[in-house]
Amino acid sequence: MFDDISLTQAGAAGGYYYNVYLNLPDRFDTDTARQQNLLGTFGAFEIAGASHHGMVMLDYPATASLLKSGNGASRDYYVTLERVNGPNAPQGAVISVGEIRVELSTEPAYIVSPARSRAPTDAPY
Repeated sequence: MFDDISLTQAGAAGGYYYNVYLNLPDRFDTDTARQQNLLGTFGAFEIAGASHHGMVMLDYPATASLLKSGNGASRDYYVTLERVNGPNAPQGAVISVGEIRVELSTEPAYIVSPARSRAPTDAPY
């Protein structure tokens, strides 16, 4: 969970995004890391959009990543942010994060939505 994320003046223009990894090993290849450790991505668009609703909070379910990496029994969790720049990315700090934390839950694990057939007249959501 990322709490109180904000954009700096330079970051508001976009041109970059962040990959969010959980328990990224010291030595890794990119394909394996994306398959096993990648939780998701965020950039200026997501932060700016969420800021219209107050303090920005982003959360990433980690159940699948923990199962794939085999570190489910560990009590040590490491969150890695990898900045990926586009051709016109600003230099320097682009975001500010108030807090990063891992929250555990007693709720059943959410990995994949259950398949459900839909009738042609069903509303999409």
